[in-house]
This record gives sequence, structure tokens and C-alpha cells, in this order.
Amino acid sequence: MTPDLDRRFWIVLVNRSLALVYQKYSAGKAIRLIERIEHPEGRLKRHEIDSDKPGRSFGPSMIRRHAYDNAINAVDHKARQFMSEVAAVLDHGRSEDRYDWLVIVANSRMHGLLKKELKKPILNRIAKTVSRDFNYVNEHEIPAHLQEYLRELERAPLLRKAG
Repeated sequence: MTPDLDRRFWIVLVNRSLALVYQKYSAGKAIRLIERIEHPEGRLKRHEIDSDKPGRSFGPSMIRRHAYDNAINAVDHKARQFMSEVAAVLDHGRSEDRYDWLVIVANSRMHGLLKKELKKPILNRIAKTVSRDFNYVNEHEIPAHLQEYLRELERAPLLRKAG
């Protein structure tokens, strides 16, 4: 068997409202969608999620008033919850030994939020990250784009299976 046939990839595309998990188990085989995680709240604007205005308070001298601002706004909170859900799917797949390598396709903000939620064994399996927002790509065209990202990995020297 050639090294390429031993490589099992999961490719996860993530944005604020959707995560798509694809698999590719061997060279020449088609990329197939295995998981679709929708997060409709990701499409909402801050004012649609957090309808209350920030509270107000007097400062220590009781002369000047100032507004409280949430350290984490509602949109960020919802995004972190969603990334936690995506991380759980990836961890479950890892624990069932369903992939050896992971490719993450996301804009830099979502990639950063997802990476904070991933456990070390998953981080060790990341073979490639692609900074791209796929919001405007037709879902039927996504596998062709993913194939481009995987070509260089398939030609790379044998990746050792992560633990």
C-alpha cells in the first residue's frame, strides 16, 4: 500500500452559522460530507441577541456616570458556544479513530475561536489550516475547492499518525 492510501482526513469548514465536516479516506476517492452542524443564531446581529442596553453606574466619586459594557458581547458568546459544539464533534471523531489528520478552513476569527476549544490531541492532528471564508461558495462546489487543499498534503512525505 502506498502512504497516501493510509491517510484519513477530516476537513472542517466553519463560519458563524455553519460547520461542514467532510471526509476523505484515500487518494483518488471522493470527498464526502459526513456532518452538517447548523447554528442559526450565528446569523443574528448583536442587537437581535442582546436586546438590553448596557447598565449605567456612578463612578467612585459619584459625579460621573458610565455605561457597563459586557466583556464578552452576545455575538462572541454565541460563537464560542458554537465552536465548543464543533470541537465536541471533532473530539468524538478522534476518540472513535475516524480520522488521522484534520484540515480546518475558516476565517481567522473563527479559526482562533475554534482552536481555543480544541483539546491537545486534536491540535496535534491539524495538518493544514486555510484562512478562507466560504460563505459565498455554492455548497455543491465545496468538494472541488477542498480537493485543491488536499493535493499538496497527498504529495507530502508520509505524515506520522498523531496520538
